[in-house]
Amino acid sequence: MSMKLWKFRFCYWSSSQTFVFTRGWNAFVKEKSLKPKDMVIFSTYEHSDGLDEVGRVFSLDVLYNNNAEHPPI
Repeated sequence: MSMKLWKFRFCYWSSSQTFVFTRGWNAFVKEKSLKPKDMVIFSTYEHSDGLDEVGRVFSLDVLYNNNAEHPPI
């Protein structure tokens, strides 16, 4: 499995009190061929080197809806 770096920008809309992706999201949706009812899971993992350094890793997983047609990955 290969890893790819994705950069997203988001902003907070106070009128609707929601966070909205403003950059990077459309490219992700197109490359992954996402369809309605597909799910994207955002995860955060914290790790330590055993001393004082603590790092954070963010990952994305895509769960495709079995009823939609998708190209092979």
